[in-house]
Amino acid sequence: MKLSLRLPPTAYKNLDRFDPITPGVKLLNGPRSREIELLEPIEYHSPPALRDLTGVETWRVPAGFVSDGASIPRIFWRIWSPLIGPWRVPAIFHDFECVEKSLPSVHVHEMFRYCMLSFGTSKASSTALYQAVRWGGPKF
Repeated sequence: MKLSLRLPPTAYKNLDRFDPITPGVKLLNGPRSREIELLEPIEYHSPPALRDLTGVETWRVPAGFVSDGASIPRIFWRIWSPLIGPWRVPAIFHDFECVEKSLPSVHVHEMFRYCMLSFGTSKASSTALYQAVRWGGPKF
C-alpha cells in the first residue's frame, strides 16, 4: 500500500523547503502496522536560525529508510496520531537522524521542532511534541 504525504499550504511559511513535496511511502506489515518505508529520498532545507544552530544546510533521508512515524504513546493518539498529521514527515527526518546520530540529540530535536512548524503543525502541538521528545526521546 502506498500512502501520499501531502503538505499543507503553510509548508513554506518559514522559507524552508522540502523536496519532494509529497514523498511516497509504503506501509509495511499490514494495515495495523506503524512502520512505513520511504520510497524516494526527501530533503529539508534549514531555515536560517536552524542552520545557524546546527550548521546543517540540508537534511536528507534516503529512499528505503523505515520509520515508525511519530513515537507518540497510544493514550495520546486521539490528539496526535503517529502517521496522520503535519508532524509525520518531520518525524521521518527525526527518526533518521536519531539512527544516524551525526549531531547531538538537542540539535536533532530542534530540527524536529522547526520542521513541524514548517509543515504547518500548530505552535501548541509542535511545542508539546518537541518537549516530549526532549524529555523522553533519545539522548546522544
